[in-house]
Amino acid sequence: MLSPSCDSLSLVQSTPVGSFDVPPLAEATWLALTRLVNSSKRSLDLTAMYVDLLGIEAREHFNASQMTAFGADRGVKLFDALKAAAARGVRCRLLLGTLNDPLNSNEVKTLLTYPSVSARSWDPLPWYGGGIMHAKLWVSDGSAAYLGSANADWKSLAQVKELGVLVRGRRLTADISSLFDIYWEWAAPGFAVNETTTIDSPTLLTTLQVPTWDPAVPPTRRQPSPFASSPAAAHVGTAVEVCDSGNATAGEAFVSASPGGALVPPRTPDLDALLGTITGARRTLCLSVMDFLPGSAYSGGHGGVPVHWAALTDAILAVAFARNVRVKLLVSHWAHTARQQVAAMTRLSDGLAACAGARQACAGSLEVRQFFVPGWNETRESYALSSSAAAVEEEQADVVAAAAAVWPAFTRVNHAKFIVSDSRVNIGTSNWEWGYFAQTAGASLNTDDPSLVSAAQAVFDADWESAYAVPLLLPAVH
Repeated sequence: MLSPSCDSLSLVQSTPVGSFDVPPLAEATWLALTRLVNSSKRSLDLTAMYVDLLGIEAREHFNASQMTAFGADRGVKLFDALKAAAARGVRCRLLLGTLNDPLNSNEVKTLLTYPSVSARSWDPLPWYGGGIMHAKLWVSDGSAAYLGSANADWKSLAQVKELGVLVRGRRLTADISSLFDIYWEWAAPGFAVNETTTIDSPTLLTTLQVPTWDPAVPPTRRQPSPFASSPAAAHVGTAVEVCDSGNATAGEAFVSASPGGALVPPRTPDLDALLGTITGARRTLCLSVMDFLPGSAYSGGHGGVPVHWAALTDAILAVAFARNVRVKLLVSHWAHTARQQVAAMTRLSDGLAACAGARQACAGSLEVRQFFVPGWNETRESYALSSSAAAVEEEQADVVAAAAAVWPAFTRVNHAKFIVSDSRVNIGTSNWEWGYFAQTAGASLNTDDPSLVSAAQAVFDADWESAYAVPLLLPAVH
């Protein structure tokens, strides 16, 4: 048994079923989440952008045997576990986003037929002018939790590469639960309606819309956080001791979050947590993420103009310039990769060119690779996108996609978001683009636990050394 003052951490991951040869190096996400739900006796809270565990839309395009081959039964088993928990009276709270109106999805409607289940939708649009619910948190009985990249989607369990961490222990779980409670309270109908203001950002060169209590608001104008005295903030903590399998102290861990409006001291902003892991590297720094853009990928809430955001790219270059650190960056490539990402990553990988011929050479090195999950260009939307580019009518493109696609839409991608150095690991829910840290609900778990650092490094190394990680390829010009 673990000491009441010491929590344990373990890595969990999803690897795509079929045509993918990098072996899993941790427990499967679907097994960990199903066990978490099945063990719930009193309460179960989860945040999700949407819920698609049964694959109803995908089943319209693929037959039962194909869906079984895709591993869709993993989602069915997790959904059955959720129904069973609700049926035995576990209090379940679903905190959802606004994408495709998830409160009206058949799966959520089914769960809401149980008296013990309630749901809310958190919408940052009125507060920030943009953003989404993108945190992926599961909390069971105040004693176990999941935080990671996996959506409440069968694809995240069977057809997408994901990485997360399972927490066992009450102190860190209470901290994650406190974050959930803040989002939940924020999502209450009529909560602090229209309490927003605008601020000028000297670094982004634009005007931002934010809640009146957001830390970005100058102190002279900032209002007290409505969560500061709320029961939701009761268990916000600093770093918590974590233990190894022998119940000996292995290090510390803490949970960071975004956006600023969700922060109650001493909670660390999510961006600061990532920067701390990056700048703390002394020998190695390995970063893996789906999307990485030094700017704003989505419009809204920042004056309607693009913004340049160099926080992460500058930190990465600073480490490679100043220290003898070998930096490796792995970004994904799939049907929805922004064309500007390759150009941005090319500029980043060339960033050490300033050292060439200089009086003093850069101390470290930097290499960027793209990760291609096999089949990334054989999904339903990849066929539709290529057909559209050929000026095929939209409805015709959909027919082509349905007939030719080998894999379901929005699959065959490395969706993980983590950073591992020689001393720390940061496992998060956010892609690396300005809006995810300024407008969007996200979180990460940060620790120096040697076992988790080693496990995450092994996952990164297996991906980096695989045939699927290739040097940057410039996009074709159409």
